[in-house]
Amino acid sequence: MCKPHGTLHCSIAVEGQAIAGSVHKWRTTSIISIERMIGSLEQIKQACGTISGLPLWLKLSPVKTKRGVVHCCHLELRAADLLAVQQKALQVSEMRRALGDGSNSAYRAMIQRPGEGETEQD
Repeated sequence: MCKPHGTLHCSIAVEGQAIAGSVHKWRTTSIISIERMIGSLEQIKQACGTISGLPLWLKLSPVKTKRGVVHCCHLELRAADLLAVQQKALQVSEMRRALGDGSNSAYRAMIQRPGEGETEQD
């Protein structure tokens, strides 16, 4: 019998510390957790336009099944003001786009592909 596998790649922020490049993986074979996780992400993305850069909480909660109680995960966006979160997500998206365009083109200008810029000599 095959089992579904779900993996969530995320970065864990620590208040007061800037962290870049850290990636954590949450893995599960629970179909209930996978469905709840996908549903949470879709709902948050629909509300905010993105999920990138938002402060999300991974929540473990009991779920009753035919076989008894199992603990499953989902994500929550906790905010006192959803409009403020949407505005922050828009600012982060615009900043990423601006940084990506500027730094990417400057980076590409410095890098040459193999064989570029070489001249043939006899």
